[in-house]
Amino acid sequence: MEAGLRRELSRAAEKVDRYLERSLKGEPELLYRAAYHLVGAGGKRIRPFMTIQFYRAFREDEDDVIPAAASLELLHNFTLVHDDIMDRDDFRRGVPTVHKVYGEPIAILAGDALFAKAYEAMLDSKALRRNPAGMMMALSSMTNAAMRLCEGQTLDYELSKGERFDLDDYYRLISLKTSTLFVASAEIGVIAASVEGDPLEAARGYAENLGLAFQMVDDLLGVIGDPSVTGKPVGSDIREGKKTLPIMMALERLPKDDSSLLRGLWGAEEVGEEAIVRVVEAIRRSGVGDDVKEIAASYVERAIGNLDGIPEGEPRSLLEDLARFVVGRSY
Repeated sequence: MEAGLRRELSRAAEKVDRYLERSLKGEPELLYRAAYHLVGAGGKRIRPFMTIQFYRAFREDEDDVIPAAASLELLHNFTLVHDDIMDRDDFRRGVPTVHKVYGEPIAILAGDALFAKAYEAMLDSKALRRNPAGMMMALSSMTNAAMRLCEGQTLDYELSKGERFDLDDYYRLISLKTSTLFVASAEIGVIAASVEGDPLEAARGYAENLGLAFQMVDDLLGVIGDPSVTGKPVGSDIREGKKTLPIMMALERLPKDDSSLLRGLWGAEEVGEEAIVRVVEAIRRSGVGDDVKEIAASYVERAIGNLDGIPEGEPRSLLEDLARFVVGRSY
């Protein structure tokens, strides 16, 4: 990662984290402790970073948009808490998931609280409060994102129960589940700066393509990623029966014995560690990782191309660096 990007990600995350910590305090303490559990586990805060940089491309009063940026992180964490319950995941970001620590009833309530707090944070943004029309646009953007995220999770659930799955399904799924919130994060930054027209379309194009690339690399990490990097067991997406591009490619490419082993392990209730390690190593040797990264890189270039509609300067350069970082993440 470029030193400048690392520094700016850290600086923006510190501001967003301070706001999140203040926002997620109250009574009953159990509710707020559960709501903060995953938020407090950290993260690069890529979505709020995009909001801040698209805002900074047009305005200098960065602090005025921090609550709006934090609202996207709150919405993101809401989806993660509920997704973890649905997927029966035990770990997220290297820590036990909310439902494992607090139980499912409190985890559901914690997710609901994060959803409500996302709207509270958006309404707290000075950048949007001085522009009522912009506030309405931002709230509409976030509401649309929330609905599309629900649609994506439902599609994920439906696909997990059936045999049908092809590239069209995959792209539709990752557009709904990942690009959706990237787009909201980017366009809300532009909206908060009281800018419309071409820059807004540029922000949407950047974020849609970056979201696709981001999820492809995430899916690769979920198959052959180092557990010390992913915070999940080796071959986690194989264990969970996830239907992703790397697994689709591996099923087609692996020798017959390894492909059959992968099918047998894919979503199985009992999975032997030796078998998982064997199939993960086979996927590594197959070149699937390089091919997935090449496809993701093509979407990164499309994302960067959309930034031609954004004024030149440090924020635009940081957004370019962010896109390149996404596809360069190590596995």
